[in-house]
Amino acid sequence: MCFLEMNFKSNFLKHRNSFFLVILLFFSGVLLYAADNVFFKHVDTLDGLSNNQINAILKDQQGFMWFGTASGLNRWDGNHMKVFLSDSRNASSLPDNYV
Repeated sequence: MCFLEMNFKSNFLKHRNSFFLVILLFFSGVLLYAADNVFFKHVDTLDGLSNNQINAILKDQQGFMWFGTASGLNRWDGNHMKVFLSDSRNASSLPDNYV
């Protein structure tokens, strides 16, 4: 092993914590930049949600957010909530309101 290789390894080992800190800061900056594109809205029964107990969440290909609750299936389009409930007279409705 030549002197340059030994010197490089020695310097790397001395400064590896600094190296990892720089890498961590770089990726933190990337994540913070990506976080600017995130939109969050709190939705509850005042917005038309049938129940505040959310058991499942899904976003479909059309951009609708679906919430399975203890009182039905809810579809949120970003402005309005549509609630789907079980109907014993309709065979194609939900089998139960607990989703």
